[in-house]
Amino acid sequence: MVIEQVGAFIVGYLIGFLPVMAYGQYRYWRRKKIQETIVKRKADILEKGHWFRVRYSSEDRFHSWFKWFPWEGTGILFMDKESVTFFCDMKEWNYNYMFIPENSKVKWIGRSIWRNGLAYWFAVIDPGENHYFTSETGLTIFGSKKSTQEIYDELKKIFSDSNIAQ
Repeated sequence: MVIEQVGAFIVGYLIGFLPVMAYGQYRYWRRKKIQETIVKRKADILEKGHWFRVRYSSEDRFHSWFKWFPWEGTGILFMDKESVTFFCDMKEWNYNYMFIPENSKVKWIGRSIWRNGLAYWFAVIDPGENHYFTSETGLTIFGSKKSTQEIYDELKKIFSDSNIAQ
């Protein structure tokens, strides 16, 4: 009797868990494909500086309570000595956004568990709008603190001390 109940629980768990994992794998594959396309398209630019695979959230989405995933786009965050550019393909349209260090600030957010899960975030604060980024960690978000911190540390080298928000 107990063995049957345990077996039924395991089967039920797998039936519920496998579709969620399959959907997560599909989303990861899609993000990776988008990022690889950007890397190919922008190869001549990317070779001139540092670049990182990231997930992106607009300010509205970041602060929203109702969402399946805290990010709404994926792309490449490119850094050279003069600027930081986010190359993205969101909702079937190309999105390139350049941040000028003299006009923008960078801020470590860390975790925002209730609204944005276990991922670690930083923001690039542009006049009138905040842009939120976390590192691309693959299928899961485990390990996002270290990889997101590495990106943030690179950004701090470009932004002056007065443009690093507390």
